[in-house]
Amino acid sequence: MVHIPTPKIKIVTMEFTNYCNLACWMCPHNIMTRTTGFMSLDLVKKISPQLAKMDLQMLGLHGIGESLLHPQLRECLQILRDDLPTTHMGLATNGTFLTEKNFNKMEGLVDEVSVAIDGFTEDTYKKHRTGGDFKKVLEHVYNIMEYRAKIGSEKPYIAVQMIDLGQGEEEKQKFEDFWRPKILKQDKVRFITKANFGGQIPGIDFQIKKCAALYAQVSVLWDGRMTTCCWDSDGKNVMGNLNEETFDEIFFSQEYDKLREKHELGTLQKEKHLLCNTCLVPACS
Repeated sequence: MVHIPTPKIKIVTMEFTNYCNLACWMCPHNIMTRTTGFMSLDLVKKISPQLAKMDLQMLGLHGIGESLLHPQLRECLQILRDDLPTTHMGLATNGTFLTEKNFNKMEGLVDEVSVAIDGFTEDTYKKHRTGGDFKKVLEHVYNIMEYRAKIGSEKPYIAVQMIDLGQGEEEKQKFEDFWRPKILKQDKVRFITKANFGGQIPGIDFQIKKCAALYAQVSVLWDGRMTTCCWDSDGKNVMGNLNEETFDEIFFSQEYDKLREKHELGTLQKEKHLLCNTCLVPACS
């Protein structure tokens, strides 16, 4: 009898939309085949009280898309914050739409906004952020920092972010030296490890010791389908639909436990229909 660690949801990501204005080489949005759309307010209202019953470490308000494009962003955020007054809520953006208008939609509701810049120079930025406007993004970040100070707002704080994509130590140091004096104490300069989204991005090797997502994380796609993994850009690991079921009904189902058992036995990666088949997370056994 294989031992399965007790599962408990600690991290949830909610994909407000899978629309995106960029075509970054290191993102699976380029190969995504599922329909694009926006999460409905009715769905947010349905799942928000369920989230409130969990002892969440974090709620991520993004998926394979640009969350600031959601036409009812403020309404979605208000529903969630009303039900989860103390839960850490973070939203990732490419910065293209980080205007005062959109900042006001997040102000006081989101704890952190991380802005993906991925380069100190415009040339580096263009290598990774296809379709983006380097100067426009920088201008937006400057303006938001000034605007936030002007209105006396503490949240959201800003994290300017660089994914390690081979830029080199010199450029990373210049990035930090450039941004550190410009941000407030609560803001961050963040460097994160590159990922291959479960083996979907060629040329990126990425391994972790064990898949924690099966036991502690879930991702909600914009249409309400719940998948085991935030890297699951095409919904290969969908386990249920939150329009029809609850988090508990899906997460603690026999079907979910079968995946966990296969992971513990080291056979999960043999399931060719799952994203796990190409993921470089080593088997447990």
